[in-house]
Amino acid sequence: AYSFLFISSCFFWVLTFISPRAAEYATPMSVLLLVFTVHSLKHWVQKTGVVLLFIGFPVFFMRGELIRFYQHPNHEESARVRGTLDAVKEIPLLAVGKKVYNTEWYTSPYIFYQRPDLRFLDILDPSLLLSSNPTEFHDRSAFANGNAPDAFGLVNLANGSDFVLTRDANIASQLERDPMFVRLYPSAKMELTETDLAATLFEVNKKWRKNFVLHYDHLTNFNYEKLDPKMKEDYLKLTPADFKKAPALSVNSGIESKYQPVYVNYMIALKKQLPEVLGKEKYNVPVCILTEAHVEQDQAGKKILGIGGGRNIRIWINHQPIFSSVAPTEKPWLIRNLIQLKKSLQSQDTIQILTCSALDSPYFGLALSAWSEQELAQICEEKHYLKSLPLRDPTPWQFLGVSNGEGCLGGVSKGW
Repeated sequence: AYSFLFISSCFFWVLTFISPRAAEYATPMSVLLLVFTVHSLKHWVQKTGVVLLFIGFPVFFMRGELIRFYQHPNHEESARVRGTLDAVKEIPLLAVGKKVYNTEWYTSPYIFYQRPDLRFLDILDPSLLLSSNPTEFHDRSAFANGNAPDAFGLVNLANGSDFVLTRDANIASQLERDPMFVRLYPSAKMELTETDLAATLFEVNKKWRKNFVLHYDHLTNFNYEKLDPKMKEDYLKLTPADFKKAPALSVNSGIESKYQPVYVNYMIALKKQLPEVLGKEKYNVPVCILTEAHVEQDQAGKKILGIGGGRNIRIWINHQPIFSSVAPTEKPWLIRNLIQLKKSLQSQDTIQILTCSALDSPYFGLALSAWSEQELAQICEEKHYLKSLPLRDPTPWQFLGVSNGEGCLGGVSKGW
């Protein structure tokens, strides 16, 4: 046992030259070696000498690091923790048992110590999540990279969380634009800039979920067997009439087994079905998908249509064209543009959305929602800080036949 502990201690201390985290193993091994050694000695002088040697060796070995830490303490790390704790303080004291979607495990011990009455997801090393639940790990990674459009579905419906605590600029920027999240820290009355992103806290707002379309009649893919890279801009001339004989496309979106997403992710379905027909060398071929939906009771009477996702989007209502955009989108957010309709949506109105993109596009999907002016005014009042950087939408929207402006959730245009 003594030989094993001695060799293991030496081995892990040598590894600290490669990775400082080896000390996490070297230290307990050394403590066990000390206990074993002291126990085997009989005279107190020998025991004292071994203990002093045990303490003196690492101090001598790490004296440079100790001096540097004393002379230059890591104020940045301290500020990082303080900012996170300040954010956690904004969670109401009555929120006992509520769950917080935490995106940074580094500060987990501090926040759990401050609010042990809350539940946190998650507070352990991410490598544990990767080994135990790879799907959940990749979903969280996509969220951190700004590639999980239905944040409410992921945070609340799939994971039962009521708050989001993050230091990630991608997540903060996305949730600022999402009507189903309200910022608690920094205060909603403050402008949010890059320097404020040390910690941000959002609360889930469930009441606007009903404004999003959840049921689509069918999705079809336009004649992908005949598509040719040389077709250039011909796909811009397509209309719903060109899809009469198009094959059906089965779409799965995100972690659909846990919740019904409001963002339809075409890429997942296309990558599963089209590689059987198209080789990898043709992934730059434009593919167009027609989506049909009927206005439901929760969307009826609304006069503003919200559009998210897509790369090239054209919209028809009751077979009449109302909107066209040819600009790319940089992130798959739920609302990129708000269209002011000439008349209110009626129950069972047919909405057709034609979305085109190349298969190698990173963002190819769709989200559809309906709003009244009063609802948007209420949301914009809650999110009146959205005009400040870094939250301004950088996408160079180009509308054909419509005027455009900027609203609190996205670009605003008038339908034809």
